[in-house]
Amino acid sequence: MKLSKLSFSLISIMLAWVLSGQNQMVNGSESHQPLKSSESSKSQPISEAPSPRGVQQSQSDTKDNQRQHPPSKPPEPSIVIDKPGIPTQENTAINQSEDSFIEKAFAPSTLAGWGQTVVAALGLLVIWLTLRAIREQVEANKESVDIAKLSMEASQRAYLHFGGCRWISHPDNRDGHIFWAIRTRWVNSGNTPTRKLCFRIHFDLRSDELPADFGFTEDSQAPDVPALVYPKGEIIVGIFHINGDDLVAISQGKKHLYVWGCAKYRDVFPGTKEHITKVCLFARNITGDPMLPWDEKTNPVDIVFASYHRHNCADEDCVQ
Repeated sequence: MKLSKLSFSLISIMLAWVLSGQNQMVNGSESHQPLKSSESSKSQPISEAPSPRGVQQSQSDTKDNQRQHPPSKPPEPSIVIDKPGIPTQENTAINQSEDSFIEKAFAPSTLAGWGQTVVAALGLLVIWLTLRAIREQVEANKESVDIAKLSMEASQRAYLHFGGCRWISHPDNRDGHIFWAIRTRWVNSGNTPTRKLCFRIHFDLRSDELPADFGFTEDSQAPDVPALVYPKGEIIVGIFHINGDDLVAISQGKKHLYVWGCAKYRDVFPGTKEHITKVCLFARNITGDPMLPWDEKTNPVDIVFASYHRHNCADEDCVQ
């Protein structure tokens, strides 16, 4: 709106300037007329023709005068100098040519043409400024829309994270010894469900610690576990059976248990990239007696897991 008012003001000022220039030039052309000077004609007396006797007497007087007064030097030729204000024919033609050029250059029609050109140039400038302002506004609106879209997606999309492990004891039907079933828990803390969710979970019981250059290579033979997690929901994925004596060995530091894997999924918004959450844990300590069944009062066996220093990330923080 401010740009439109500015454009209208500029065009109004230019039109007023053109019209006032035309009126001044018309008044000036009428008052400024080329000066014309003419010499006043002098009346000379008309003399009568002399008679023959008068002619002879005049010639005799002339000869006597010449004897008494010898002739002086011949008169010098007079130099005619043009006086200012008395134009000659050549100067008048030059002045008329200059006046004609000036009159044409500053004629109302010529000034009107120049005024129209200036107004047209100003109009083009105003159009260009308007288009540039519109483009900047469109870009600003697009940026605002993109920011709003990202904000909405960030606040509403699915967020899947690792929620720890769960375990429960079971007696073996063959000999009655106790073994434990360990599972992983995943939670969707977002406001929309996951799409195309797939898990890869690995349990690794080993006699040595995980090497520093361990590649966390996924087993190509292991099938993907498709799943769906609703908003604020959770899911239990993967299962690993471990004997009670192995848990005792872990508590004594003789064995090591690692749980690692990843979850890949998409959100409900079209055009967004795939999300990924990676996790790696290890059993740090065992409390209670894993050789006996779990009991809330008499034997609350607890497996304390801790995060490994590698392979724990989400989305952009993960090195694919």
